[in-house]
Amino acid sequence: MFNSWKVENGKKYSSKTEDLYRLSVFTQNNADIMRHNAGDSTYTLGLTLFADLTSEEFISTYTGIKEQE
Repeated sequence: MFNSWKVENGKKYSSKTEDLYRLSVFTQNNADIMRHNAGDSTYTLGLTLFADLTSEEFISTYTGIKEQE
């Protein structure tokens, strides 16, 4: 699934180590999505081009919100 998602989203990583790390993040995010969708929420989640990012990475990269020190 991860390899198909990478092709679909044009994702390439600089090393095998980075690829393995992104796989672990993707796997956790997918598990969270599946858990959410198994519930009785009024909306469903799915994989997007951001599925290989942690919440912290997404927030700092795409929202402009900076972590307070």
